Amino acid sequence: MPDTTARYSLRPQPGATMLALALLLVTVPAAFAAPVPKELRKTDRNTIAGVWIMTGSCNGGGQINPPDGSSWKFDADGQATITSKTGTSGGVKFAIDPKTEPKSFDWICPWGEWYGVYELKDDTFTIYISSKKPAPDKGRNVQLKTGPGIEMYSFTRSGAAK
Repeated sequence: MPDTTARYSLRPQPGATMLALALLLVTVPAAFAAPVPKELRKTDRNTIAGVWIMTGSCNGGGQINPPDGSSWKFDADGQATITSKTGTSGGVKFAIDPKTEPKSFDWICPWGEWYGVYELKDDTFTIYISSKKPAPDKGRNVQLKTGPGIEMYSFTRSGAAK
């Protein structure tokens, strides 16, 4: 019967160390160069996700109203909940498109639909919305920020309010 112990030895074979080192040098940099999964990328949708405290609102380009104590919770999946002194409203959906200029924001809820734009900078989030759907060929523009029928809501991320 032939001796097979040498073939299955746990002792390193000549050249095995160099092969392992070569594989390590090839695979480790490749792992760091791999693209980040979509769900982990820093996107506006992920940045907006969380609880925001309303710091002001305005209707029709008029006086900015003081904060009303409400908080708005945005989820990364496009769901939102508003909590105010009168209770909590759910069933609200939002959609954003950060690729448009300016960035677009749609608000769909049981009591209506609004269309507008948003600004997001650090811990400040501002939306300008109107119940009038913009014409597809006109797009959304900065003019949505002022004038009759435009509502503005400004927020600070919960925990960032001073």
